[in-house]
Amino acid sequence: MVKLSDEEVVSNLKSSDESKVEEAFNFLYHKTQHIARRYILKNRGNEQDVDDIFHDALLAFYKLARQSKLKADVNVEAYLFTICRNMWSKKLKSQFLEVELKTIHNPKEVEEIRISLDPKEYKSIILDEILAKMDKDCLTLIRYFYYDKLRMKEIVNKMNISSVQVAKNKKMNCIKKLQKLMLASPHYPKLKD
Repeated sequence: MVKLSDEEVVSNLKSSDESKVEEAFNFLYHKTQHIARRYILKNRGNEQDVDDIFHDALLAFYKLARQSKLKADVNVEAYLFTICRNMWSKKLKSQFLEVELKTIHNPKEVEEIRISLDPKEYKSIILDEILAKMDKDCLTLIRYFYYDKLRMKEIVNKMNISSVQVAKNKKMNCIKKLQKLMLASPHYPKLKD
């Protein structure tokens, strides 16, 4: 598989050369599908849901690229995952509504039906939107340290950083950037609850 930068992915998707478009789709599939798969399976989905949602998200991402609606510094992996996550949340909401409607015997008695997201799921969606605004290196470093639980020496080797101290400084700067983005988000008060 050819490795592409975020800019190359967007450029290839806009290209009239079908081989470049296919190259971008293959790269996106290998880079992001496993993350979306893990999330959907963890949140009441199955393999068919993974295929459907990821395919729809790829098409949505493709359309955004073709219409030049993606920023030049977009983090492709995070953006595509956010699309997947939002699509999956909508599907879960619609399934919830279907179940609610089926359990009502006399719909005339119902004045209003409210759909509510689990607060954790809502916070997670907001956090994904915030993370999509961060640069790729910061996201990778944060993921390695907090999610993959790698030690700094391992991160230094994986990311080709010159020293552990430089990696620690970079991590601190990335956390500061994340905090700034969170504080600037209109949804920040909901994250604190």
